[in-house]
Amino acid sequence: QLRGSREKATAEIDAALAEMRAASNDARRHRSGEERLAANELRRAAEDATERIRKVAEAAAQREPSKEDQANAAIAAFHALPLTAKLRVLADEKAGWLLLTSSFLAGAAIMLAVLAEVYSAWNCGMKCAR
Repeated sequence: QLRGSREKATAEIDAALAEMRAASNDARRHRSGEERLAANELRRAAEDATERIRKVAEAAAQREPSKEDQANAAIAAFHALPLTAKLRVLADEKAGWLLLTSSFLAGAAIMLAVLAEVYSAWNCGMKCAR
């Protein structure tokens, strides 16, 4: 009887251990399956993101700057030049010479008007009526 109960207990322990092993193996398989699915999903998302970035980069490389963008870039570059370089650029153009000549003549005319006003003011004085 002692032997029978010992064999019965050993059989129950073996069955319980087998069930625990099966449950552990199932949990491991289930866990690794979820991890595999998560890794595959992450891989797909990363590939999708890199494909989108590649398309945007190709579109940006193929796009030519518009006339307005080129004009804005030229204006910004001109504003960055020192004054002497700007005047040298203006001196190479006919419109630049016209602008410089007209501003010189306008300045000379204004100074002539100021000098004429001062000269006429010096000759004008207060005279007593007595």
